[in-house]
Amino acid sequence: MNPVGFIGLGRMGLAIACRMQRLGFPVLAHNRTPGRSSQLEQLGGTIANSPAAVADRAGLIFTVVTGPQDVAHVLLGPAGVCTSGRAGLVVADLSTIDPDSSRAIAERVKRLGIEMLDAPMSGSIHDAERGTLGLLVGGDACVLERFRAVLENVGRIYHFGPNGSGCSAKLALNLLLSAMTQSLAESLHLLEKLGLSRELFLSAVATSGLASPLFERAGARALAEDFRPRFSLRDLGKDMTLLQGLSRKAGVDLPLAHLLTQIVTRRADDIGDQDYSALIA
Repeated sequence: MNPVGFIGLGRMGLAIACRMQRLGFPVLAHNRTPGRSSQLEQLGGTIANSPAAVADRAGLIFTVVTGPQDVAHVLLGPAGVCTSGRAGLVVADLSTIDPDSSRAIAERVKRLGIEMLDAPMSGSIHDAERGTLGLLVGGDACVLERFRAVLENVGRIYHFGPNGSGCSAKLALNLLLSAMTQSLAESLHLLEKLGLSRELFLSAVATSGLASPLFERAGARALAEDFRPRFSLRDLGKDMTLLQGLSRKAGVDLPLAHLLTQIVTRRADDIGDQDYSALIA
């Protein structure tokens, strides 16, 4: 069996790679920051010294990095995936980047014989460890079908259309994430000032038509003042800024998104390394 490749062993990438190794898929991974691979190695995973070394042996490569420049670097840069010279590779990019950049990178790697799917994730570390993420996919349907069985071990697949479509859907999803978190923040702040129980309010929400795992988890973390990063406020700010660019290009006025971008990025300047639920604080 060809190994499954991973480039990027941050919190989410490492969780998914370890899950795949536990399921019996041999994992070959590279991470640009040393020191994050020990858990995967303990499970039997192999660490490569470059993205090209991953591409030399893997048939499917997951990239889990931060921004469009990072995706371009690990695929097209020195010792990048495309320098391996192997045709027929498929890259599933789990990063959240803007659709224009994703399409442009997909076109460049395709000319070099490599297919790319944009497949940004919805969900948390909890979901990554259990294979219950959502994968919002853009790209060729035939390419997707070649590796659907492998991807389904990561999460549920939602195919939105050609390259870039998954990235657009993910940015729209993070608009909801921002709106829900900020609305919960304001509701809990009001109750606190009125001297009413925030815990009781969260229980009431959980049994109402507004029940949501996000409200439950983010609210509980806020009340416990547990802001260890699952999805950092800085990354949410990055995604909201990308959404602003997407909406401008599409000629779509999103007044709430504009306001939320200001709120999130301002808070990210102060506490960007904390979890997005720190908005509630």
